[in-house]
Amino acid sequence: MIFPDSMLLALAAIFVEALVAYPDRLYRLVGHPMSWIGRVVSFGEARLNRADLPVEERRNRGMFLVAAVLILVLVLSVSLAAALSDTIAGFAVMALCASTLLAQRSLYKHVRSVADALARSVADGRAALSRIADRDVDRLDEAGVARAAIETLAENLPIGVVGPALALALFGLPGAALCMAVNTIAGVIGHPTPRYLDFGGPALRLDHAMNWLVVRICAWLLVAAALFGLRTTGRDAVRVIRRETAGTTASNAGWPVAAFAGALGLKLGGPRNYGGVVMPGRWIGEDRIAADSDAIRRALALYVRALIIQFMALALLTLLLL
Repeated sequence: MIFPDSMLLALAAIFVEALVAYPDRLYRLVGHPMSWIGRVVSFGEARLNRADLPVEERRNRGMFLVAAVLILVLVLSVSLAAALSDTIAGFAVMALCASTLLAQRSLYKHVRSVADALARSVADGRAALSRIADRDVDRLDEAGVARAAIETLAENLPIGVVGPALALALFGLPGAALCMAVNTIAGVIGHPTPRYLDFGGPALRLDHAMNWLVVRICAWLLVAAALFGLRTTGRDAVRVIRRETAGTTASNAGWPVAAFAGALGLKLGGPRNYGGVVMPGRWIGEDRIAADSDAIRRALALYVRALIIQFMALALLTLLLL
């Protein structure tokens, strides 16, 4: 059966990435699958997205770019999976390849670096945050840096960890590759700015639809993880999730951010500064503890427990299906 095989592949890939992540030396040498896709998207966008074109034409060109990149990724990933699926050695190589589509350890490492830097000074915290967040960090105080780091952790949990893992478990290597490709395309051209609003609209809508269920799974994983922590509250996580996502306009990112805010007793969200422009945003949660380096470490501990629960659930399901 293909389904149990893909579950085993997901478990193997999760285990490999948790052990070694993606080596920094390899990234500097050849890049990463996400960066490869990002370059293709940027190349296509530079040649297809023209400001003088009608709105409908720009949307059509954006849809064409999305389709072209996804077809390319699908062909390559299906070919690779077919070439490696017949032997144990091939399965091991495929698990190694699949592990590059996950970012659980690397996300932990980068967010922890912000906590360590912030413990030294606010200036060091800002510098570390600037390497993982796309917002302006120059004017953030200690609490602002801590909040931004935790929000980055929350926003990347669905798209870099849980989503690819579930896609891998359900649809194998091609599914995880397509999941990463959609997230990458949206990250490159899915911005609400005049340049990308029309051209990147299809990519942003596809990304939102694909992650609709994933963000909800992430939120409840965090609720479950909060139940096993001495300094986290599952009941408050549920309360904040229900309050902040009750409206039909709740964003995808709002679900895991609300879970972190409620479980940790923090106020997250609020206005953000991008390129010197302040973007409005609602506050999520309440301030019951200080937003500082220790708060980031508590968020990371919650994150790790959520990933352990996910791994155990996938392992149990695999045993039931074998």
